[in-house]
Amino acid sequence: MYLKKILLMILLVITTTIWQPVQSTTKNIEHSILILATNHVTEGKLELFHRLALEQQKFKVDYKYLRSLEEGKSLTDLVAPYDLIIFDSVSGKEAKKDYAHFEALVQADATRRFLPIKLTLETRLRKGFSSTQTQTLFDYYYNGGEENLRRMLIFLENEILENKLSESDSEQALPPIIFPKLGIYHPAYEKTVFDNVPDYRAWKDAKDNTPMIGIAMSRETIAADETMIIDALIKAIENRGGIAVPFYYPGYGQSEYINLLSPNGKVAVDNIINTRIIHWAKKRRTEYEKLGVPVLQVLPYTKGDQSKWESDQAGIPAQLTPFYLTMPEIAGAIDPMVISARTENKKQTPIDYQLENVVNKALKISALKHKTNAHKKVAIMFYNYPAGEKNASASFLNVPTSLASIYKSLNEADYTVSVQQEQWFIKKTGETVSP
Repeated sequence: MYLKKILLMILLVITTTIWQPVQSTTKNIEHSILILATNHVTEGKLELFHRLALEQQKFKVDYKYLRSLEEGKSLTDLVAPYDLIIFDSVSGKEAKKDYAHFEALVQADATRRFLPIKLTLETRLRKGFSSTQTQTLFDYYYNGGEENLRRMLIFLENEILENKLSESDSEQALPPIIFPKLGIYHPAYEKTVFDNVPDYRAWKDAKDNTPMIGIAMSRETIAADETMIIDALIKAIENRGGIAVPFYYPGYGQSEYINLLSPNGKVAVDNIINTRIIHWAKKRRTEYEKLGVPVLQVLPYTKGDQSKWESDQAGIPAQLTPFYLTMPEIAGAIDPMVISARTENKKQTPIDYQLENVVNKALKISALKHKTNAHKKVAIMFYNYPAGEKNASASFLNVPTSLASIYKSLNEADYTVSVQQEQWFIKKTGETVSP
C-alpha cells in the first residue's frame, strides 16, 4: 500500500512537469484605435500603421475613409468600440472643414480621446491630449516612415492609453525623427533626407560633369514608406552613371524648392522627372520657367497590374487625366509616361521597360545640355499641306521663309548650319517630299 502511494506521487510529479501549461507570449491588447481619413490621405500610411500595431501587439487599429461611411449612420455607434479616434487629413484646414460634424460628439463623449492629427492649434475636435502630447504625436505622424510610426505606438502605449505593463516591461519611446520641410531623399543615407544639394553632392562624391537628374516626389511617399518607384528611378539613374536628386517640397503652392535646387544661384539639375500630382499648373509653370530645365511627367496606372495596363486601350483611367495629363501640360511638363502599375496588395510596382525609357530619355537630355551647340544635331519637321510632291506649306504659315529665319537664328547660336535663302528651302523641301 505504501509502495503504491510512492508510485502515485512520482507519477503525479512527472505528469505535472510534462503537462506544465505554456505561458502565452501574446500581450493582452486592451485598447483599440480608429483612424478616420479624408479622401486624399494616403492609404499606404494607414495600412503601415495598422500593420505595425498588429506586429507589436500594442493596439487593435482600424481605419476608415469618410467616403466609406454609411449615410445617416450614428457617429456615436461608429466610435463606440474604440478608445481613441484619430482624425486624419491632408491639412489642419481640411480637418476643420471635413470633421466639423464630429464636434458635438467629441465634446459630449466623456470616455474616449479624440485627436485631429494634422491640427495642432486649439480645436473642439481634440480631447484628452495636452499641447505637448499633441505636438509630439503630430511630429511622429507627419514625418512618418516605419521608425517614426513604431515610436508613435510606444508613445501612445506609455503616455496616452497606458497599457498595463510593469515598468521593466515598458519600452521607452524615442523622440520623433524630424525631416526638413523640403529636402533630398536617398534610401542609402542613414538619416534618409538631406536639407541641401551641396551636402548631398559631397555625400555622392559627384563630379562636375556627372548628369544630375531631379525627381520631384511627395513627402508623403516617405511618410507612408512607399518609396519603391522612387528607389527604382534612383537605381536606374545610378546604374547609368548619373546622380538622382529626389526632392520633396510642401504641396500648397510654395516655391522654396527653386532655392533648394539652385544653390549659389546655379540650377543643380539637368532636368526633372515629376512623379507628383500637379494642382497649381500656372504657378508650377512659372517655377519651371525659372529653373529653365525640361520636366518629364510620369504617372501610375491605378486600375490593375502591368498586364492589365498593357491590354488597356485607354492607357490611364479618365479620372487621372486632369492631374497627370492636363495640368502638367499647362505647367509645361512633357512626354507623360506610365511607369508603374498596381499590385494585388495595392502597392505600385515599376513597369521596368517604361521606367527604363524615361531614365534613358532624361540622361540623353542631360547629355544634350552639356554638348556645345556646334555638336548638336537638330531635326526639323515641316508641313506638307495640301499634300503634293513639291509642296511645303501650312495654313497661315510661309514654311520656306520660316525655315530661313530658323536657320539664321541657329547659325547665330553657333549651330553648324549655314544661312540660306527662301529659294534654297523651296528646292530642298521639294526633294524631301518627292517620291
